[in-house]
Amino acid sequence: ETGLMGSNEALRANAAELWEAYVASKGLHFTALALLSLLSLAVLAVLGVFSWIGCLVFRDWWRERQRRKLKPRPARVSAEAVRQLLADTLLFRPLPEADREAIALAAQPEEYPAGATIIREGDSGNKMFVLFAGRVEVLRELVTGRQEPVATLAPGDVFGEIALLKNVPRTRSVCAREKSIVLSLSLEAFRTLV
Repeated sequence: ETGLMGSNEALRANAAELWEAYVASKGLHFTALALLSLLSLAVLAVLGVFSWIGCLVFRDWWRERQRRKLKPRPARVSAEAVRQLLADTLLFRPLPEADREAIALAAQPEEYPAGATIIREGDSGNKMFVLFAGRVEVLRELVTGRQEPVATLAPGDVFGEIALLKNVPRTRSVCAREKSIVLSLSLEAFRTLV
């Protein structure tokens, strides 16, 4: 116990001496100010790094959330409406009714929200589409990276067939300008039917 008391008294004496030295120096020394500044900068740098990492994580989360919003969903369309659309579509009108019926059975209705990219220029083509409802825009990629509108499609218009017919990458991008329903025909179904 006496050893502990002696240690406490020595610490108090050291603290008192330090305080007296501080008061005698009339404030902080340049060295102490520099150390405090460096410590503050280090704390700010660490906070900045954590903030930057947090911003990157939030950005990636937000992009993924937006991407999920723009994904197609299965749409409900009556078989009769699909048959009627195919009978009115320029590409399928000349076909016999049995062939149009086979295409109607193979076509998958998909709903795209406004702003969704249905086809991206340069991608490989694995589907062709018939616009069932809504409005989509055909865009071409400029050298600058900007996209320029080329055409606006109406229900009954066919797009994406060039990549399937010629076995080339997508020649244009197609984006939904409002909520749109398309009938997609896979490459396998296209080859089987055509």
